[in-house]
Parts: sequence; structure tokens; C-alpha cells
Amino acid sequence: MLWFISTILIIAILFYLLLRKRKKDKIDLTEKDRIVSEILESKIDFQNIFKSSFEATSLYNQLKVLYHPDKFLTVEKKEVATKLFQEITSNKYDYKKLIEIKQIAENELLTNK
Repeated sequence: MLWFISTILIIAILFYLLLRKRKKDKIDLTEKDRIVSEILESKIDFQNIFKSSFEATSLYNQLKVLYHPDKFLTVEKKEVATKLFQEITSNKYDYKKLIEIKQIAENELLTNK
């Protein structure tokens, strides 16, 4: 009779531990779901991240040669080119920003060269 009571007690303890683990797993799942939903709702520009990792260096090299301040002779254009060149060097790993700087540089520097 003692072995029967101890067996039922062991089964009850195991059942309790399983229920406790399952409840903890549900809590972990809700935490994971919350994190996943935050990631999906965030405004991350994955295309810019992808292009920045592969194409930003070549665009940076192209822009630093085209818009180097020493290439411009007039004082006004040299000042504009200096500011743009500083922006180019500070954003050398951001493809989207480099494209914006390129458009600004084309509008400001190459209109009346």
C-alpha cells in the first residue's frame, strides 16, 4: 500500500511540474510573439541595409572623386563642394543618404560648371 501512495505522489509531482513548464513555455511564447510583432511593425529599411552592405562603397568612391572640393575653381562652388564632401565622408556606409547627396550635388554643382 505504501508503494501505491508513493507512486501516486510521484505522478502528481510530475504532472505538476509538466503543467508548470507548459505555463512557462506559454509565457515565453507570448514574449517571443511580442518581440516578433515589434520587429515586424518597425520601420526598418531592409533594402537600404542590403544595398548599403554591397553597393555603398563603390558609390562612395565614385562620389568622392566626382565632388572633391579641389576640382572646383570658383569659391562658391568650392565651399558647397566642401560641405557636400564632408557629408559624403560621414555617410560613406549609407547608400540611401549617398544617393540623396549625389542628387543635391548634381543640382548645386553641375548646373553652372
